[in-house]
Amino acid sequence: MRRSRTKSALLGLVILLVNVSVVVAVVSLTGGGPDGTPELPPSAGAHTSSSGTPVPGTTTASGTTPAATALAAQAAGLVGSGRDLTIAVLGDGTGDEDGEWVQVMAKLLSDTHQVKLRNLNESDPTRYDAAVAYGTTGPQATVWNGSRRDVGAAYAARRLDFLVPARPDVVLMSYGRDNTASTMPAALKSTYAALRAKWPTVPVLLVLQAQDRDDAIGPVRVAAEEWAATNGVPTVDVAAAFSAAGDPNRFVSVVDPPSVNSKGGRLWARTVFAALGGDVSALPADGSLPGTTPAAETTTTEG
Repeated sequence: MRRSRTKSALLGLVILLVNVSVVVAVVSLTGGGPDGTPELPPSAGAHTSSSGTPVPGTTTASGTTPAATALAAQAAGLVGSGRDLTIAVLGDGTGDEDGEWVQVMAKLLSDTHQVKLRNLNESDPTRYDAAVAYGTTGPQATVWNGSRRDVGAAYAARRLDFLVPARPDVVLMSYGRDNTASTMPAALKSTYAALRAKWPTVPVLLVLQAQDRDDAIGPVRVAAEEWAATNGVPTVDVAAAFSAAGDPNRFVSVVDPPSVNSKGGRLWARTVFAALGGDVSALPADGSLPGTTPAAETTTTEG
């Protein structure tokens, strides 16, 4: 009996070791995330749904990994850090024009920083326009606005050297209008992997875009949110802020329906600015915003 039990124990040990070897082999073959950590299944990690009610203007870690939480906290301390900043925006046509969220965010930042906003040239998006300056006191802040109309989330993957010419303190990815729910995960993955290969420790935040008319873009945003949850990427839930402010349709542009109107641009900017630690306590929650006047445009350009 004792010998039989020993044989059984040894047999069990062999089976256990075989199973462990199989698991290790599967992990090795399937690979890991962009930072070398194993990919989690889509259901892993607690995150706030687009249909939920997160606090508007906050950055939420879509995954539960300590790294994602640390990156979100790092981003949330930028505006109040009292130091020079470089902010990179990689996005679509929802942020490429005056009055849209990137420009308004730069204006908000000018309360505490001397800001230089660099937009892609409208007729030749392979170069940046001259800088537009906002603010006259405080540390320097540069916003590289790589938003471009009619491009999807994979557009920036091979263009980082141009779109982000200096190491940023944070990267904001804002895509959706030119993607589908089926293409969004792979497109986000390509750009995120390129960012992580170039700057492994820089915070990257995914903007969950505001609604278009009747939220036709909803499935694309859900796909983006699920991708972020899978990969532990912090998100800024702009759509939740729009829902909290009332009927999102009232923020949709009549002239350019894929975009939002001026009040929507201000609410969008307010939400992202808050995620970077900006003080929005004195700003109305419905997107109203005191006007600011830009300083004179500089004359230097960069290719």
